Amino acid sequence: MNSKQFYTKLGAVTLFSSLLVFLLNFNVLIQNAQVLSWATISFFVILSVGIFVMGSIIAKQKNKNTFTSVILFVMITKMFLCILLVAIYSKVQKPTDNYFLIPFFSIYLIYTIFEVHLMTRLGKHG
Repeated sequence: MNSKQFYTKLGAVTLFSSLLVFLLNFNVLIQNAQVLSWATISFFVILSVGIFVMGSIIAKQKNKNTFTSVILFVMITKMFLCILLVAIYSKVQKPTDNYFLIPFFSIYLIYTIFEVHLMTRLGKHG
């Protein structure tokens, strides 16, 4: 996957996620989670760019075990950072319910599918 394809697909995924957040915010129970939703999208855009840059470099190495190790490291780090993001949001905003998790996990799922697709393409064509 070249840079143009990556940024085009990232833009499409981000547009889709933004549209989803926009539509979910019509629900009164989820409106309070707008800050977390937009922060989550921003977080995943930055993370995706970092994964693409790092994956592009590592996929060109002869040792494919390195690429697999990096994928595992990225996924574990992403999960840890997501838990941290939700914990910080919960600590700062003190939500009275857990409806804020609906847009968060929706965005998480969308970007995880995108990142798996990205890493698979980089691994095959690196």
